[in-house]
Amino acid sequence: MTPGSGSLAGWASEARAAGLALQEGHADRVAERVSADAARGQLARALAELPRGDREMLLLVALAGLSYPEVAVALGIPYGTVCSRLNRVRRKLRGVLADNNSMFKEDQDNG
Repeated sequence: MTPGSGSLAGWASEARAAGLALQEGHADRVAERVSADAARGQLARALAELPRGDREMLLLVALAGLSYPEVAVALGIPYGTVCSRLNRVRRKLRGVLADNNSMFKEDQDNG
């Protein structure tokens, strides 16, 4: 019987191959988790350092799920101001996070 033909040896071979792929995927997930945990503290510090209005605007979009027009109404500022401030705040946060995380460095180079 040949591997993959329904034989016990074939199934064992496929299981080993799947196990290796599973282990590699697990390693990737662990690395992502460690990276995210490291960035969490940096992100909290960076958010705390933002001016209050910028931080509130970002949180209204990111956590409350408000649209830009809704944020403009909620804060009583023009829509264009929301767009430009959020763009500035996001660039600033990417810059802070890029210091220790290659994923954000790549995003900053492309954006």
